[in-house]
Amino acid sequence: MVTDAQAPNGDCVTSGDIQAVRLRFTTAEDNVGDGPLLLYGRRPNRSSADMEVRQAFQTGRGGPIPGSYDEAERATATSMYYEPARMHRHWHLMGFARLQLRTPGGETVVADRKNGFCLGDRYRTADADTLPGAVRDTASPEGQLAQRLEKSRCGYGDPRATEMFEGISVGSGDDYRFNVDFQWLDLTNVPSGTYDVVNTVNSDRTLVESSYDNNSSSISISVQWPGGAATRPLVITEAPAVTLLRSCPGRERCTAATKAGTGSVARQDDRGLGQAPNVPLTRSAVRGRSGPIRTPGSATGRNGCSSVTSALGCCCCANANAP
Repeated sequence: MVTDAQAPNGDCVTSGDIQAVRLRFTTAEDNVGDGPLLLYGRRPNRSSADMEVRQAFQTGRGGPIPGSYDEAERATATSMYYEPARMHRHWHLMGFARLQLRTPGGETVVADRKNGFCLGDRYRTADADTLPGAVRDTASPEGQLAQRLEKSRCGYGDPRATEMFEGISVGSGDDYRFNVDFQWLDLTNVPSGTYDVVNTVNSDRTLVESSYDNNSSSISISVQWPGGAATRPLVITEAPAVTLLRSCPGRERCTAATKAGTGSVARQDDRGLGQAPNVPLTRSAVRGRSGPIRTPGSATGRNGCSSVTSALGCCCCANANAP
C-alpha cells in the first residue's frame, strides 16, 4: 500500500492515508538464441526528444556485427527515450514489454505504466553453457560486443546523448527489480476474484524474430479483499490477499487454459525471416520477488537469435501467498 498514488515508486506502508495498492514485480530478459539482440538509436539533434531505432544482425556465428546506427540493417517502429525518473535516468527502448492484469476471459483490467527498458548484459543465464550461441571467446565479434553490453548503462545521466545502443548477448540476461519506478500494477480498484497476470514481449512485433510463439507468459492469481468483501472498502486500511495459483510459461492465458487443459499460443510470423541469418526469438517465465518461483519446462528458443524471459514477482504492497 502507498500513500501517494502518483508516485512512480512510493514507499510501502501498512497504515496511514492509503491511496493505492500495488502489485510489484520483477522483469527479466534472457537471450538464449543464436546471436545478439542489438539495437542502435539516433536522433538528429537534442531538440528531438526521441531517438529512432534500427535493429542490427550478426552474419553467422563469428561473423561481423554492425557497429553503428548507419550500419544497422533494419529500421523499426520503436524509439528510445530518456527516462528522468529517479531510479532510471537513462535511455529506454520503448514498447519492449507489456504487463497486464486480465480476467480469465481475456479482458484487460489493469495495464502497467512502464514499458521502456534499458537492455544490457547484467547476468549470465543458468543455461548459458548449453546454448550453442553463447559467448565463449572474448576476442570474437560477439565476445567484444558482450564486453560493451556488460558495461553499458544506456547513457545513464546523459540526456544530451544523440546516439545510443542496447542489447543482450546470447547466454546473458537483463532484469528490472520490483523496487524500480513503475514496476507495479495498480490493484486499488480491482474486485476480488481470479485473474491472469500476463507479460508480453515485443507485442507489436516491431523487432524481427524467427518465431513469436512464446512471446507471452502468464500466472493465475486470486485477489481477495479483507473480510471476504467483493470490492475494496471506501477507506482502505488493509491490503487484499494475493495468492499465486499456478504459472503458465509460454501461454497468454493461464486460468482459462488450465481449466480447459489447453493453452493459447501466439502464432508464428515468418515475414522476412529469410533475409537475416540471426533474428530474435522471445520467451517468458515467472519468478517470485522474495524467492524464485521457478517455472520448469519453459521454451528455450534454440532456433532463434535472442529470447526474452520475462519474470513476474509477487507484491510488496499486498499480501502474497504461494500454495
